[in-house]
Formats: sequence, structure tokens, C-alpha cells
Amino acid sequence: MVCWDNYRQRKYKDNAWIGAASQIPGVQTSLEPLGEDGWGRLCFGRYPEGFVTVSEDGRVTKLNSSNNLPGETVSCYLADREGNEWLGLFDGGLVRLQRRRFTILGGSALTTPVYSICEDHEGAIWVGSSFGGIYRFQGTNMVRYGASDLPLTDIWSLFEDSQSNLWVGTSSHGIYQFHDDRFVAHV
Repeated sequence: MVCWDNYRQRKYKDNAWIGAASQIPGVQTSLEPLGEDGWGRLCFGRYPEGFVTVSEDGRVTKLNSSNNLPGETVSCYLADREGNEWLGLFDGGLVRLQRRRFTILGGSALTTPVYSICEDHEGAIWVGSSFGGIYRFQGTNMVRYGASDLPLTDIWSLFEDSQSNLWVGTSSHGIYQFHDDRFVAHV
């Protein structure tokens, strides 16, 4: 868990606060906590900082347009089981980081803000966007679920439960479950 207040961050792990609350050097705006990466670094995103990580020893790394990140605002983050890092961009698009090298995914098909990313039990990456539908990436294949599959709205959350059911939280049309290759509304 990450606590963020007045430009200061602090990490909570194993029922204890780790270190003192500290300001992140070189950051001029309030950051949104995104989670923790596979190396224990705290991950943050917000305009105009891009993607910011802070290691336990206080080292700060920034990825933004100055080092070719194709957007200024990272809105969601996922570290998958293979060590890839996935960044959803509010500016539109999805980026996969492999050893800090960028791969832009979705191309012209995925240009709307990305709000949520989830990895399923098969290793597929699901991406929820703003009025652009849901995208599923498996290896080199991409499938888009659009207006014929569920209402086009903001997809705020994606979650796979312990029984491998994919759940979708929307901004204005409630909750959906992906079942038998289709989305079913739950009220």
C-alpha cells in the first residue's frame, strides 16, 4: 500500500510503515499512486511527470516524453507474471515496458485514454479504455470488444476472480462479467 499526501510518499508493508514519509525529488506535481513493481519500487503517474518509480533507497526514475514515452499521463499500471510492465496512458494508448524498452501496442486502434489493466489466468492482458471498449492482448494478437459487445463507456476497472471470471466496472452502465465469450450485465 502507498500513502501519498502533500507531495510525500510512504510505503506500508507487512503491517508496518517503511521509512519516514519523504518528498520525491524533482517532482513538481501531485502524483497518483499506481502500485508496486516487481522490484519493490513504488510506481506513480500524473501529468506532466509521466511514469515515476521510487526505490526503497530513494532513487527516482522518470519515464516521460523526454525519453520517448508517447504520453504525459500514466493512469494505470500492471506488472505481469513475465516481468513486463504495462502502462495505460490517459493521453490514449498502451505501452509495454520490457527491460525499460517501450513497445506501443494497439496502434491506431487504441487511441482513447486507458483506465484499467488486468492480467488473466492465461496470461492475456485486458485493457479498459474510455469509450473505446475493452482490448485483449494475447501474444501478438489483439481483440477489441466494442459497442456490439457492451455499452461504450469508461471502463474503470477490470478484475479476474479466483474462479477465472473477468469482471468489468463501468462508469455509467454498472458491472459486467465476461462469460462464454460475451459480456453479461449484472445488476
